[in-house]
Amino acid sequence: MTPSDRVESQAIGSYLRWQRELREISVDELAELTRIPKRSIDRLEAGFFDDQVDGFVKGFVRTIAGSLGLDADDTLARMLSEPEVEDRKLFALKRRLSGALLGLAALSLLALLAFVIQQLSTRQARTSAETAGEVIYRRDPVRSLATSQGVFPLAPAEAQPLGPVPGESDPNH
Repeated sequence: MTPSDRVESQAIGSYLRWQRELREISVDELAELTRIPKRSIDRLEAGFFDDQVDGFVKGFVRTIAGSLGLDADDTLARMLSEPEVEDRKLFALKRRLSGALLGLAALSLLALLAFVIQQLSTRQARTSAETAGEVIYRRDPVRSLATSQGVFPLAPAEAQPLGPVPGESDPNH
């Protein structure tokens, strides 16, 4: 492992400690120079804030980096490393899952809309037949066949209405 690889793989706290020790600056001197409490510098260098990227930690890192003669933006960039492969896989999985749920919701909404339209059209057909005052006769294809072959003695003129059927009209008219 080369020194540059070691620097790239270090957590921000150990990186800052390593840079401070290279410059032979004590924690007390750094605390006096930055006006950051010694305890906070010790905790930062010990790695207590490595997983936190809030405003206070960013401010500490920026101030300490500037005091050590480091580029503050470069040091902050080390702190905000690329997400791990597992994190990226989890993010992609979440994105695919949310897309699937969105598609399922859209499909459900379309099915509901089709059902409502079908119900409204059926209701409209029934009400238009009722408002016209028409009597709708149902035709029984088996009875019609039996009557035409003389098996069933009832003639179509004597047929009784079986009840309203949407879309059919009276056969006697």
